[in-house]
Amino acid sequence: MLWIGILPVIAFLILDSYTDKKKALLGAIVLGLGEFIFTLIQFGSIDYLTVLTLLLLLVFVGISLKTNNDFYFKIQSAVVNIILALILIVSQYLFGKFILLDGFIKYVGINFFAKYNPAITKEITIQLLEALNTQLPWWLFIHSALTIYAAAKWNKWLWAIIRIPGLYIFLFFVMKNIAAGILPK
Repeated sequence: MLWIGILPVIAFLILDSYTDKKKALLGAIVLGLGEFIFTLIQFGSIDYLTVLTLLLLLVFVGISLKTNNDFYFKIQSAVVNIILALILIVSQYLFGKFILLDGFIKYVGINFFAKYNPAITKEITIQLLEALNTQLPWWLFIHSALTIYAAAKWNKWLWAIIRIPGLYIFLFFVMKNIAAGILPK
């Protein structure tokens, strides 16, 4: 799941270095569709975030092709992350639902961590995911702002560094912060 959305970026970077922008953007669509199909085969179903990501990829690549400006493709993931952040906030504060916990249970299983460390009980996993659900949206907003800025102001390689490893760095720090306060010493 952590690779979803990255293959279109990699395709774009490679193809844009050796071909024209149109072929690079079309390559991003092909790999985006491949990720969609892989997800369907792997999990047997598609969730709303995967559908949203693909639809926004198609829309933003279409706009980029029409305007001959790859900026729109580059901000697609930021828009997805902003929407995800808003969904996490609204679901938690208006409906009392922790979507990350529900997704984790569905795709990974609540006892996933206990297989590797028996000290991480079901209760601790729930606490971790609820805390992540609460803190992650704010980090997604920050990462999205940096991604949009990089797409507008920096070259494709610097944008890609913010877009891909930057997201994982943000996720690492938020998880480290949450785990430090919850996991047994």
